[in-house]
Amino acid sequence: MDDLSGNGNDGTFTGTPQFTRECLSLIDSASSVSMGTGFNSLNAVTVSGWVKIARIGSDQWLFSKHLNATDSWGVYVTAAGDLAIWDDIDNAGATLYSTAISVGEWHYVTAVIASDKEQLLYLDGVLIGSGTATADFWDSYAGEFHVGAITGATSPFNGQIRGCEIISRELDITEINNVMAETRAQRWPTKARARIHPIMSIDGNQTDLEAAYDMRPQGDRLIDASPNGNDGTINRPFHGQTLLGDHLFFDGVDDYVDCGTGMNVPDDATWEAWIRTTDANAVIASKWNAGVAKRGWALVLTTGRISLFISSTGANSEGEIDNSGVRVDDGVPHHVVAVYDKSENTVDFYVDGVFDETDTFTTTTGGIFSSNGEVLLGDEHSGGIGGFYAGDIIEFQMHRRKLTPAEIFAKYETSANAIQYKSDWGTPVSDAAVATGPLEDTGWVVDSGTFIVSTDTIEGQRVKVIECVTAGVVYLDMLQFMTTKEAAFGTWELRVLKANTADDLDMVFIADAIGGLEAGTQDGYGFRYMNTDDGIYLYETVGGGLTELGHFIGLTAAGSWYLLHLDRRVSGMFDMWIGDDSAVGSASDTTTVTGRYICLEMDAGGKASLSNTAGDYCIIKRLGVV
Repeated sequence: MDDLSGNGNDGTFTGTPQFTRECLSLIDSASSVSMGTGFNSLNAVTVSGWVKIARIGSDQWLFSKHLNATDSWGVYVTAAGDLAIWDDIDNAGATLYSTAISVGEWHYVTAVIASDKEQLLYLDGVLIGSGTATADFWDSYAGEFHVGAITGATSPFNGQIRGCEIISRELDITEINNVMAETRAQRWPTKARARIHPIMSIDGNQTDLEAAYDMRPQGDRLIDASPNGNDGTINRPFHGQTLLGDHLFFDGVDDYVDCGTGMNVPDDATWEAWIRTTDANAVIASKWNAGVAKRGWALVLTTGRISLFISSTGANSEGEIDNSGVRVDDGVPHHVVAVYDKSENTVDFYVDGVFDETDTFTTTTGGIFSSNGEVLLGDEHSGGIGGFYAGDIIEFQMHRRKLTPAEIFAKYETSANAIQYKSDWGTPVSDAAVATGPLEDTGWVVDSGTFIVSTDTIEGQRVKVIECVTAGVVYLDMLQFMTTKEAAFGTWELRVLKANTADDLDMVFIADAIGGLEAGTQDGYGFRYMNTDDGIYLYETVGGGLTELGHFIGLTAAGSWYLLHLDRRVSGMFDMWIGDDSAVGSASDTTTVTGRYICLEMDAGGKASLSNTAGDYCIIKRLGVV
């Protein structure tokens, strides 16, 4: 691996790490990079890089300076999922300054040993711990510097690393944030496969908008996009990016955002938020403080369901709870909405764009009390209705009126159809068939057989395609872009062509193993373009055993292109289309709730559309209908 500084500290690989066009992938490879001993003379130092962990459960080293079995320094992720500095040169087992790190998301990690021996650890530009260590300077660890493990690929990192910078002095927090900003959009060697899709669009003419936050901080401030100036002060949650855009991650312990004393809406109101959490009981947003006349409203999770508290007097006794029927604490993004009707004394709940239920308050609320209590995201001061929120808040908005069902559905659809995977950022046509490894720069990997990137014509448009030369399997690892739960639900689209009637063509959109539908360890869901008739079947596969969920018969002969579309909701419901025709209506199964790969198993001549020649997508993974 090349040292771009010009100092010749090139790295050598242990194991078989894989270069994607975005990063160095160490997922399930027990691999690492040794950068040698060229850094042994450094005293004060700053080590940083962009990292994304695929899963937790064991200690995993990001960066390390390893002298011997008992003396080492480094940055690692603990088995519990905490980012930490390790320092044991004269105090075996000393872990400094740990904090939780999100699985499946890019984070900027920085560790500093300063000239006064102070060690500092930063996550996404925020200092999470500092103190003077008992050790000496960095040159005390006179061993090799490793990326992704310690000596001998021990405790390897399971994830992806995009760049590693070693600077021979301590950077201050301003410099660290400048480097983070400069490298955030950097894609090396060339381009990314996923696209961040900001989900919130603010209409300046929305006179009913009380507050709106897209979770993109400016320093320690969260800016209100409405004209009302309800800017927030960030207290410890850290900023990151999901596939739906910016988010703040709350640790469930002491993180919150103080948005001031506004957001007093005495009559009808609507609260909406995009969240991702496994927290069953917590406060999303509240104006519900301890003390006299301090309570107004609160949007809360109770047993994993959305609840709304309303007080008409500001007193402690006026809080009412109304639970929606759908749980949203399953670790995937959800759009949640509560619509309060003052005259009817009711609240309507919506989850993912769909009306859930209406609840009537057990006492007459008479409107929402206007108080001078603070509005908090991620907590409430009283402690009586929920605790600190753990998870992501991707968006929060409040309106001074009831949004209509059509408006709510449109808001959900606009966001949920965010493109999560784009298959062509300038992919070249192949000079020769690929028998193993990456298929050009598509992000797809050849497991068996041979494949090329070629061209074809679909509906009069020249396109690039993945073409099978000899029978085999090509796959895409979705952990490069999302979590395993997100990979198992959503929307998939794919255009395919079968060369011969006697051929099978498997398209496993939700797969936990590399291979076709009948691979011996395969659990998942996918389509099969059959060799016995002109039909396409939707199957569940468990250990390679197939259960049909639906089929579509009546296709024309082999050699024609067909658009396949699959929706799978968290409820387990499937919808399948061939072209514009719905072939399966609401087939249900929830056997497999995680996924990792999209796999195509083809015979010679089979094709899957990659993109048009302009590079627009045809193979796509979206959040879709969850």
